[in-house]
Formats: sequence, C-alpha cells, structure tokens
Amino acid sequence: MQTFFTFEKATQTPSRRTRDGQPILPIAEQSPSTTHSAAELPRVSLPTPALMLDDKLDAKKASARVRAFIRDVNLFFGIIPWGRDQRSCCLFLSQALRCNAKVWYDEWSLSQTQLTVESILENLRIRFAPQILSVEQEARQKLADKSFDMRTGENVPAYHARLEALFQDIPDIHPREKLFWFQQGLSGVLQPKCAADEKGRPFTSYDDLVRHASGEEAHILAERRFRSGVHSNAIVMQDVDGDYAMEASDGEPPAKRVRAHAPQAAAAAVGAGPSSASRPRQRGKRPSSGGRGNARGDRRGHQQGRGGGVNPQPLTADQERELTRYYNRYGRQLTRGDLRDLRKEAGGNVCFCCRAAGHSYDECTLRPPEARTAAAQGNGH
Repeated sequence: MQTFFTFEKATQTPSRRTRDGQPILPIAEQSPSTTHSAAELPRVSLPTPALMLDDKLDAKKASARVRAFIRDVNLFFGIIPWGRDQRSCCLFLSQALRCNAKVWYDEWSLSQTQLTVESILENLRIRFAPQILSVEQEARQKLADKSFDMRTGENVPAYHARLEALFQDIPDIHPREKLFWFQQGLSGVLQPKCAADEKGRPFTSYDDLVRHASGEEAHILAERRFRSGVHSNAIVMQDVDGDYAMEASDGEPPAKRVRAHAPQAAAAAVGAGPSSASRPRQRGKRPSSGGRGNARGDRRGHQQGRGGGVNPQPLTADQERELTRYYNRYGRQLTRGDLRDLRKEAGGNVCFCCRAAGHSYDECTLRPPEARTAAAQGNGH
C-alpha cells in the first residue's frame, strides 16, 4: 500500500481554473508569460510501514524489527495529515501488523476499553522486544526480581561490590534505597542480625550497615571455626586409642600420636576418664609376669562378665598400654586395649592372632615365631 502526496508551490494560490487546466490569476498578476503556462505539481509516493512476525524469526531479529517498526510509525504519523487523529492512527496500526503481531493485537485489543497509539506501541514493545529498556530500567528490574541476592558461598565484600556495580546504573538512586536493597539481598543467616544496630535501632546509614554486616559475618565464621576445632579435638581423643589397634597394610603399626597435647576439655566432652598427666608413668619398662597374669585374669573376668550380663570396668590409659602375651600375625605384641577392640569387633571370643572364631589363640597355626619363642621361655603357653 502506498500513500501519494501532492506538493504545490507556495506562490500559487489559484481559486479557479480554465477548461484546459490553467489557473486563473488575479488581473494584477496576469502577464503574457504566465497565462499560457501550465502549473506542474509533483506527486511523491511513500511506502507505509508494516510489521510481520512469523515463527521462523528468532528473538533477536524480531526485537530489532519491532524497534524499527516503532521508529518508522512515529515518522510516518509526523508527515501525514491525519497523523494526530487517534482513531485513524489506531486503525492504521491494526492493519499494519501481520502474522503473530496481528494475532497478539486482536487478543490484546479486545480486553482494552480505550485504545491509543502510545498504549499500542508500548505494549507491542513489551511483548515482542522486552530488552528495549534503558540501563536504569534494566537495573531496577534486576532489583525487583531479586536476581542480585547473596549467592551461596559469597561473602559480604563480594556481595557489596556486585551490588555497587548495579547501583552505578541508577544515577538518581537514593541512599535509603541502597540500604533497603542491601538488607533484602542478604543471606538468611545475616538478615536477622542486620535488621538493627547494636543499640536496637534501625539503620539510617548505608555505610554503617555494610560495616555491621561484615562484622557479623566475621563473628559467625569465628564461631564456626571454634566449634569445628572443639569437634575435631574430641574426635582425636576418641581415635587416639584406636590408632594402637590399627595396622598398616604392610604389617607395620602406624605411628602413635602424642597424647599429652590433647586438651582436657575435649576429653571431658567425649566422656573420657581422668587425665593421666598427673599420674607417674613407667616409660621403657615392661610389665612383670604378675601384671600379665592380672591381665589374663581380667580377660577371663571380662569374658565371664559378658556372659553374666555385667559390664566391665573401663580401663585407664596406662592399663590399655599394658602388653599381653598375645601376638598378631605380623609379630606385634598386643596390648589390653587391642584385645578389648578385638572382642568388640568379633562380638565374643576370637583368636587374637588371625581373628578367627573357630579356634583359640593357642591352637592357631599362624602364630608368629615371636609367640612361640615367648612360650618356650616361659612367658606364655
């Protein structure tokens, strides 16, 4: 569809014309040179803008096409005579839309009580070209969508820097808006702690809120590190005795930990016995045969106690380190703590050499030479 325009010279204002089409000028303006000349009036045709959106067009090209259509329509309405008539312009827009744009317009216009050119173009832009927004509008849209919230594992300085970069796109943002959006984006742990200052009053300064949030985050991290340290110390106190019963894959026992450096508070937290630091220890001395006999007696009493339903008394740290007459298959002499752990694992009597329940230690064929030598010397059976 094309629109034709006729442009006339400004000096010619004829009111009547002759039969051959020549204008009749006033008598004062008539002259032999102009009475017989015909006025030539140029005609210019302008194409009318149209918008065609189909399913094959991707979003990026569709957005550019919508922007170009809005630009052309505004220029077109500025040069045509009826460009200020709302009814004529709305009717023109309804016929200028094609395919998906026309389907959208028919559904949208039926729900409107009053149509204007501005409302049609604005809703057309929102529907098919939503990225046609200013930088400030996009920044405020991100704030409203909460896409700036504090991420998992992000600290307060990183969150503050990311939020400040977003605030730079809003030149006229008020400090109270900064304070509000900063509080809204904090994590669930920091939000209740940053609702008020130390005196219980609401924050009025954005910088004070940022400093307070950084301090609260530091306190939370310090508290977590303290709890983690106490928990790890308690685990160390539980595992230090188990290290003596563990054996490496090559048959060598692992290195023993220094028990003297473990805190007594952690030992009390896990239910450990009294500290052995105040009791004298026998270093470099092997227990006498009577001690081993007592160990065997304790072993028999422990087995009888298990059958009779009596709980054995817990061993002290020194008693757990007392050596017995038993050896494992690697030739290592077992302690009383090792025997206790073996019984717990097996749930009853077990061969202390190969950990089998079908025979006793004396009947085991896998006993190392160290055990046989000790038995021959009278230190065992």
